[in-house]
Amino acid sequence: MVLFALIARASDGLPLSATTDHETSHSVLESKKCAKILSKKCETFPDRCSLYTGSHWLYLISSLGVSFITLCEESYPTVLAFCFLDELQREFISSYDARKVKNVSRPYALIEFNLLLQKIKQRYNNTRSLKPRTNLNDMSQEVKLRPPHRLSMSDVSPDVTTHTMNDSMATGNYKPLHGKRQLTLGRSGKIIMSLCCLWAFYHFIRFGAIVSSGPVLLQHEQRDEILVAVSAFFGACVSSMLQARFLSAHSRWRFLKAVLSGMLITICCLVLSMDGWLDDLFTYGHIASAWLAVLAMVCQRTSEEKPPNYTV
Repeated sequence: MVLFALIARASDGLPLSATTDHETSHSVLESKKCAKILSKKCETFPDRCSLYTGSHWLYLISSLGVSFITLCEESYPTVLAFCFLDELQREFISSYDARKVKNVSRPYALIEFNLLLQKIKQRYNNTRSLKPRTNLNDMSQEVKLRPPHRLSMSDVSPDVTTHTMNDSMATGNYKPLHGKRQLTLGRSGKIIMSLCCLWAFYHFIRFGAIVSSGPVLLQHEQRDEILVAVSAFFGACVSSMLQARFLSAHSRWRFLKAVLSGMLITICCLVLSMDGWLDDLFTYGHIASAWLAVLAMVCQRTSEEKPPNYTV
C-alpha cells in the first residue's frame, strides 16, 4: 500500500504538501527521512526514479519544477505507484501554476492540497475497486519500455545508507541492490577489449597445446624452460581476460589491478620472446594492447543510463 506522499519544489526541496498520517513504525520513519533527503536532491537525478530503502520502495517523478515522491510497501506494484504519482501530478499542476510554486516561501504552504492527496491515496490503497485515471496498460508498457532510473542509498546520503541498512539487516528485511555500475565503452574501448579477448584466446591455445603433449615434454632436456613457458602463457591468458573484464565493469581498485595485469603481461611476453616461444611482432603487439587497455581505463568514466523525460 501507499504509506506516504510528499510534494516538494524541485529547485530547493522545499516541501509544499504531504500526507499527514501518524506513523510509529521505525522503518517507515527512516524511509520518510530518505524521502525528504531525496526531495532536496531531485534536481540532480533523472525525472523518474526508484529507490529501495531496505524495507520500502520510494518512487519519484519530477515535472515543471515540482517533485512528487511516494513511499510504498515492498509488495506494492510499481505500475500502480507511478499511476498514483501521475494522477497526483495532474491534480497538483491543474490546481497551482508555476508562479504560485515559485513564490512559496515557507514549508507546507500548500498543505490544503493534502485533502485531495489523502483521497487519491485512499483510492490507491483499495486496489480491488481502484479505477485509476491513468490507463494501467499504457503505464505498464511505459514502465517496461522505459524503466525508472534505479538509485542506491549512497546516492541519497552515506549516513542514511549506513543507518538504514544496519536497521534493515537487524530486522531481516535487507535485500541487496543487484547489479554493478556500468561503464561507458566507446568504439575504441570495444576494439581494445576485443584485442584483449583475442590475446587471451591465443595464449590459451598455446598453453593447451603444450599441456596436451605434457608427458613427452616432461622428458625433454629443456623441461625447465618448457614449464616456464607454460606458466607464462597461462599468466598472459588470465591477465588478458582480466583486462577485458576491467574494461567492461567497475570494481574496487580497478585501475591498480589493470596496471598489475599489464605488468604481468609485459613480463610474460618478454620471457616467452627471450625463450623463442613468441616472435617480436606478437610480443610487442600484445604489450602495446595491454597498456592501451590501461590507458583506456584512465579515460573511461562511470555512467548510468538516463531514461527519457517523463511527460504527462
